[in-house]
Amino acid sequence: MSKKVLSIGSAVILICIAVSMLGMKTVAQTKVVKEKDNNQQSQAKTGLENMNLNTLDDKENWLNQIYQTKAAGAYQDIRELPQNYKYEDAVRDNCYINSIFDNTKTNRKLYNEFNMKLKNKQTAFIRVVQTTVEGDLVIADVLYDSKSDRIYLVKDDTRDRYLSLAESIISIRQYAQSGEWEDSGERSWILYNKHPDDIDLEQATVQDYFFLDVLK
Repeated sequence: MSKKVLSIGSAVILICIAVSMLGMKTVAQTKVVKEKDNNQQSQAKTGLENMNLNTLDDKENWLNQIYQTKAAGAYQDIRELPQNYKYEDAVRDNCYINSIFDNTKTNRKLYNEFNMKLKNKQTAFIRVVQTTVEGDLVIADVLYDSKSDRIYLVKDDTRDRYLSLAESIISIRQYAQSGEWEDSGERSWILYNKHPDDIDLEQATVQDYFFLDVLK
């Protein structure tokens, strides 16, 4: 009888140990899940200021971050615009438009609003649309991110029929400043890391400065 009771007691002890181990395992698994969720939430909250400013190799990640900003929220992700996007669509979508034919500006106030926000270190976004002489559209999204204090340019050349396959892409660049530059009596809106006045123009690249528009 005592042996039987002992056997039952041993069994109970083993069951308790097993339940305890199972509980520890469950707690550990829960902890891993919570840590994974926290990491995912942390990554989702990661802004441009936390990204590596020395490289734009991970283009998709950069683009995702740019179009997740509140400032860009009023505009459709440039990657999702239809290929037959037209001038009339750009007018409807409140874009700043420059027609190369007569240098007329549509929604010029957007240019002034963007640069005023930039001057006050407020995050700002503007979509610039230009028409080529053939009537094709070139679209450039410009985001000033106040947290990283950087300007990001996303340029969509995929609608320009006269570019090579290698040039007909969506590209992304970053700049430190935005301003106006006058040369030979012509005033232009430029983004730059090195101002044209301070560099050899023959050796300059689009990483140094970029013309966004010729101003009237």
